[in-house]
Amino acid sequence: MDCYSDFKGKELCFSGNVKIDNPQALDRFVNNEIKKEKADKTNHTMFRGINEAKCKLYNSFQRVWKQRNLQKIGVQQSEMIQQMINICKSKDSVCYKHYKQLGVICNEWLVLSFLQHYGAMSPFLDFSKSYKVALFFAFKDLEYRYSSVEIDNYVSLYYCRIKDVLRDLKEVGSLKSYAESVAEDKESCQTKDGRLKLNTKIWNEELSFRAVTEKFPVLVIPRYDNQTNICNKRIKIITKYIVANLNATCQDGEFVCNVTDEPLEMRLLKDGKSYLKCANIHKGLKDYIIKKYLEGSMEKAHKKYFLTGNDIAKEAQ
Repeated sequence: MDCYSDFKGKELCFSGNVKIDNPQALDRFVNNEIKKEKADKTNHTMFRGINEAKCKLYNSFQRVWKQRNLQKIGVQQSEMIQQMINICKSKDSVCYKHYKQLGVICNEWLVLSFLQHYGAMSPFLDFSKSYKVALFFAFKDLEYRYSSVEIDNYVSLYYCRIKDVLRDLKEVGSLKSYAESVAEDKESCQTKDGRLKLNTKIWNEELSFRAVTEKFPVLVIPRYDNQTNICNKRIKIITKYIVANLNATCQDGEFVCNVTDEPLEMRLLKDGKSYLKCANIHKGLKDYIIKKYLEGSMEKAHKKYFLTGNDIAKEAQ
């Protein structure tokens, strides 16, 4: 699979692309860059951590598609993804029955978030509102052995300002904004309290995976619970879509959907300007990061960010 062979090649695709080699540099970066991003309440910053700085930002579907040369079977990427969605949305599916029992519309984005967190190939990449979650995944299960190839000695923390991306990159959209615009057009759906209710038909047609990705091949999907009411512009937006599991809740997780052949960094690049920032952190800082930023131990961090149903039950007992 495509990887960067060195930092020189990587820096062409990312803004900043700094290298952090000691605790002092890490603390400065967190205090001067990350916390500044978080302090801006008008901003929406998403973070992602991976434990190999050389890896390009392909999602699991893209990786499987390329590794297995699936284009040879004559099926489009979006068609294969749609087939997976349809299986989970069929009325005989346990997935469909489960959400129906909860009173939730089993929309296609909810299905994709379920598939993402339970091992299926997916067009989603996980991001989080929390930089600590990104650090957790950058160092989770990492066993560091020195390499003579410089880039092999680093993990990466990626982050971007969603407001800037949506303003400048026309091929990138937000499911939240798109759904709100659909709701505004559906005056006939307006209820007595002024809210606009999106019914199953609208979710299945106008907000379907295929309909939205035809307009936006790269799509930002914020973290929301799954409800079906959307307020109009006169009332605060309460739209909620896609939390399908405990992982997304624990990790303050969000998604970016990419149904192109290119890694995400290439889709967030315009006229030589990258909207995706990168900090490359030396793997030797793992113990320091765990102690200062990750609850003091990986075990505690794991219970906080990777909680399972069994963990909750054991804690309750």
